[in-house]
Amino acid sequence: KKFSFVIKDSGFRENKIAKAMYVIEVDGKVMGIMVTHVDDLCWAIFPGYEDRIQRVLDSFSVRKIEEGEFRFCGKEIKQLPDFSIVVTCKDTTETINPLCYSVNGRRQDDDATEAEIGQMRSVVGSLGWIARQCRPGLGCMISNLQGVDSEAKENCHIWGWRSLTDKRVCRATLQAEAHGMILGEEMRSRLRAIMADCKGLIPDLKGWERASQESVKHLWLSDCESLVYHLKNPKNERLENVRLGIDVQGLKQVLWKNADGTELEELLPATLAENAVRWIDISCMIVDCLTKKMKPDVTHRLQEDGKLSLKATAESVTQKMCRRKSRAAKTAAADSARLEAKAMIMNHDISIGACDAAGVRTH
Repeated sequence: KKFSFVIKDSGFRENKIAKAMYVIEVDGKVMGIMVTHVDDLCWAIFPGYEDRIQRVLDSFSVRKIEEGEFRFCGKEIKQLPDFSIVVTCKDTTETINPLCYSVNGRRQDDDATEAEIGQMRSVVGSLGWIARQCRPGLGCMISNLQGVDSEAKENCHIWGWRSLTDKRVCRATLQAEAHGMILGEEMRSRLRAIMADCKGLIPDLKGWERASQESVKHLWLSDCESLVYHLKNPKNERLENVRLGIDVQGLKQVLWKNADGTELEELLPATLAENAVRWIDISCMIVDCLTKKMKPDVTHRLQEDGKLSLKATAESVTQKMCRRKSRAAKTAAADSARLEAKAMIMNHDISIGACDAAGVRTH
């Protein structure tokens, strides 16, 4: 309590959503931000507001202050000359030891011992923490290990990511994609509220949802054309799967309503809408590496330059054209085979009819 009191008394304001975050907000602009973890502090501040940080530091016995390059919550953080940051987990990675086991007298399909299972859980847990902190490209492989154990470039900054297993049975790709978007929409609501409160745009928690929606726009990206079609369709088309229909309607309710509750007759352009959805090519999808074993090149490019391309790559366009031609050729071959089979049946019927007629004349 004293920790929080001193920080707020020094000119910071507590974020209403994320209680361990404090900000200095002036006319809607964030001039300083501080996060706390137990008795550690991490902050970033504009020139002219350093005295508020100093007031906090003077109130406690501070053992060490590091600037520009330091370690916080198990991560190594380094600020570059252009004020961008690099986050690594080098020390944690180097402390992970390989699994120790013996193959003497054991078959390949023998069960692991309790000690070996304990080792694996420890290693996978450490790798999972590293993936969540700075290596999203490892998400799929680590998720699999955990399962065994039990058109322009836009400025974009990664805030966080998660790779989860859907506990519900999905009988279609559309259903799985809808479940994933529901989870993303829920996380987005909290993130948007945190950002809005940092800017002083949430006067009280009673109206946090409306205030945050009016202040921060949200764009949903999906590489599932059928899901985007259903969400953008003003008509409520009935789906065979009742549960899937309810999930889609829940997403549409968010998409087709303004913050004040009024319903939209048609969706606004993505640049104007409070909530918008857009289809993107699979080559632009940065989260695929969290669920698929693949090269995380798209994610790594975003981490390096802070730019997200929403335009399909030339390689992806070429591959789609080849697949489209292949499907067309297979369809044409199948149609030709059906026509030949139909012609053979007709000829067979004519031959039988001619034989019957000949037999009658012979009698």
